[in-house]
Amino acid sequence: MLLYSLSLLVPACRAPAPPADTLRVVVDAAPETLDRRYTLSATAQRIASLIAPGLVRIADDGSIAPDLAESFERIGEKRYRFVLREGLRFHDGRPLEAADVVYTYGSLKDPEAGSPLGPKYQAIARVEAIDARTVEIELAEPFAPILLDLTMGIVPRPASGEGPGAREHPIGAGPFRFAGRPDEETIVLEAYEDHHAGRPGVERLVFTVVRDETTRVLAALHGEIDLLPGGVSPILLPRMARSELLEVEQRPGPGYAYLAFNLDHPLLARPEVRRAIAHAIDREALVRFKFKGAAKLADSMLPAGHWAHRASAAPAYDPAKARALLDAAGLPDPDDDGPEVRFRISYKTSTDRFRKSVALVLAAQLEAVGIGVDLQAYEWGTFYGDVKRGRFEIITLKWTPVIEPHLYQWVFHQDSIPSEENEWTGGNRGAYRNPEVDRLIDEAARELDRERRAALYAEVQEHLARDLPYVSLWHEDQLAIVHRRTEGFELSPFGFFTPLAGVSLP
Repeated sequence: MLLYSLSLLVPACRAPAPPADTLRVVVDAAPETLDRRYTLSATAQRIASLIAPGLVRIADDGSIAPDLAESFERIGEKRYRFVLREGLRFHDGRPLEAADVVYTYGSLKDPEAGSPLGPKYQAIARVEAIDARTVEIELAEPFAPILLDLTMGIVPRPASGEGPGAREHPIGAGPFRFAGRPDEETIVLEAYEDHHAGRPGVERLVFTVVRDETTRVLAALHGEIDLLPGGVSPILLPRMARSELLEVEQRPGPGYAYLAFNLDHPLLARPEVRRAIAHAIDREALVRFKFKGAAKLADSMLPAGHWAHRASAAPAYDPAKARALLDAAGLPDPDDDGPEVRFRISYKTSTDRFRKSVALVLAAQLEAVGIGVDLQAYEWGTFYGDVKRGRFEIITLKWTPVIEPHLYQWVFHQDSIPSEENEWTGGNRGAYRNPEVDRLIDEAARELDRERRAALYAEVQEHLARDLPYVSLWHEDQLAIVHRRTEGFELSPFGFFTPLAGVSLP
């Protein structure tokens, strides 16, 4: 009988022989659902995409490539045509047809269905099945980023007596089919032999949730897992690389780490205060000593090499300049009779050990220029709940991965400021407001010429570099710890799990 849980042996014990047909993968958080239409966390989206892929996929270079569709084209400014691959079938044997595509996007737009991703699809005016293999999508107006949103997994339209709902038992046409969730910490997928790209190289994937980093690392060192995608502090990589059982895979990634301000705060609303904070942060030292080089300094949300990236001069580490800016802002050094610091701010972060250690260094750097910091670390659910509602003064977080520059709309457009009533209005949680940035973002979304889009986003980045609603920190490398018994694993630059279909266990 195959055991799905990790044994987590002590060092003196020998790990059991790994199952020959099962790839054991450890993740650091449990997916909230495996129905791609309702997934919000990266882990949930990555596992769900193995079950239900979309019409198109994101290639390693960030371009859009066919997936369930064998071809696609834009016909006019607002209409796209997709031709499905011949012979596609869902995991339950039903044929995958254009009508299923119509149903999938209709369910996303249906307010009663309650998908938190629904607002992203309001640009779609109509989805029409031309025949069983051809579907056309018409937009309300030109919308350049639409193809990225069409990576959404296609699910079957309902049939009478089809059994458990999609949230409990997801069905798609991906390389792996859902085989069970024995508990909240374990997910089992099995190879789908009729996948259009061929049967995967392993019979079974078992995802196990292990939230504690020390436990994850020990399990890898003892040979109890085959793949640990991320979830390891860079400082531990040299130890992992010395193991005879393991290989460390690493490549530059587009994950963007940042410090965000709540601009409704009376002091943080002042640009000179935000700039002083930016000058107080020694990003280079953090990359060198905390990340051991497994990150690259960022000057915007987009990484260098991205087609829309515009290089800009990020505020350099300069404590003297930070102090001078605070002095000029009427926040001088306290005298003997005054308070101990110029002012105090609350800094929220997660209880993740590595992220908290980075936050402690950042807090010390701010305190060195006279800014008192009340560091508050919360369990992820509580922390993220406060972030979504804008209940913070400063925070550090990461957007991952950053592929399409239209993300600027979600992060910095005034229409994307969430409310207490609706936290999913958008991701502008710091309440940044700049009408010119809004105009540029809206124009870039309608612009279909890539060069003109890039020029518009360059202006957006120039405004953000001046206004500093975020302090850009770094772009973190993608990391994976891989057991040497595996073959064929290629680390995705975006952290996707789709390369697992190409892994074998000889």
